[in-house]
Amino acid sequence: MNRKVIAFLMLVLILPGIASSAAVTDTTIIATSFEQSDAPPYALGSVNGQNLWSVANGSGIVSGDSVYAWTGMRGLQISCTNSALRVQHQPYAGDVQGVTGIVYVDLYVKILASTGKEFTINGNDLYSGSRKRTFVVDFTVPANDTGSVRIYNGSSKVTIASYRTGTWNRVTVRVDYAASTYQVSINGAEPVAVAFRESYTPTASGTRPANIKEYHQLLFNLGTDTNSGSLDAAIDRLYVGTTPPDSVFFEPVIPRYAVNVNQPSVGSISLAPSGGVYDSGTVVTATLHLPMGYRNAGWTGDLAGTDTLVSFAIAKDITIGATVAVDTTNPPPLCRLTIVQPQHGLISVTPVDSSFYAYTAVTASITVDSGYRFVNWTGVLSGSTTPRTFSITTDTVLGAVVNVIPSGSRKIFTSASSLKTAMQNAVPGDTL
Repeated sequence: MNRKVIAFLMLVLILPGIASSAAVTDTTIIATSFEQSDAPPYALGSVNGQNLWSVANGSGIVSGDSVYAWTGMRGLQISCTNSALRVQHQPYAGDVQGVTGIVYVDLYVKILASTGKEFTINGNDLYSGSRKRTFVVDFTVPANDTGSVRIYNGSSKVTIASYRTGTWNRVTVRVDYAASTYQVSINGAEPVAVAFRESYTPTASGTRPANIKEYHQLLFNLGTDTNSGSLDAAIDRLYVGTTPPDSVFFEPVIPRYAVNVNQPSVGSISLAPSGGVYDSGTVVTATLHLPMGYRNAGWTGDLAGTDTLVSFAIAKDITIGATVAVDTTNPPPLCRLTIVQPQHGLISVTPVDSSFYAYTAVTASITVDSGYRFVNWTGVLSGSTTPRTFSITTDTVLGAVVNVIPSGSRKIFTSASSLKTAMQNAVPGDTL
């Protein structure tokens, strides 16, 4: 069957004004080869204003020149000359529900000429005045008639194919809005899977709900709406919808999610399996390891309860932690902290006390008199970093070495203003 007839039969165009209160999950958003016989038909000339297309910068022309048609008599010419480019098809406004779940994009692209900036195909999610890129495919500026086809794994560019100017290339994309991943196949080759171009959480906007990622817009530009360059490109047999295109097979992508752990001040949390990043559906066990005399006063973040061992199936990125408290029925031993104060220095600790429950985190700091400097800690601590935090587990002594600053290092000031400036900027231990 002729490809134009197939496109005609597949086409069900959903207008923004008739979006239902439930997210659209089974539809053909656009299926066209820009022919007069398409439904709806296209007229020769600017595509701006035709069938939900708009042109903000550059040019989008339904052309009868066969050089812009992959099949049939017509194709879409996208071009600009030393200017920005923005040609888009937008079936859904940002305040209505678009298409979620799995969305396929299939089109034929031919670069006839390109200078300055790469030609880019973007899929966008619109909400509350925001525009987030989900998938991005670009054709780099060619050198000696050859360029690269790239996709974005987050902000990282991944080259997946090469192209030649004047040659048609089929670009097929499978976008998984639930898993925030997309796969791209060039000319039917094995697809490459990557993460969404941008990480985001949509908010509610009009009739669209929060937290559900959706397709709203197909956008052609030069990497950004403001990049300037020159381009002559052709687009034909464009399809966007939920039916898988023929001749390209996509393996389902299993989403992976992270368990972020905020370790408690006493004890530690471990995960099994280890690693912290897991396939969706993996059962993860979080264990809170506590020294004697402490109890779990409650998991924090995405976990609840006071058990020290919790298992859960991972279905999204989560953060966990725990509040640890003294078990008053069986408290940990008390540890005495003896501070040996140095001459010309003052050691202070937080919390302020001389006895602590074992495994309490204590922060020590020191100040010194003018003309003296802090050299190093002694006793339970070493080095010269201040303040220092440590865990006290037994009776402990803490001291410090403080020395006079040699007279040869004293500063000489030639004016009252330089002395005033030095005094304003002085820190403990400086000699003026």
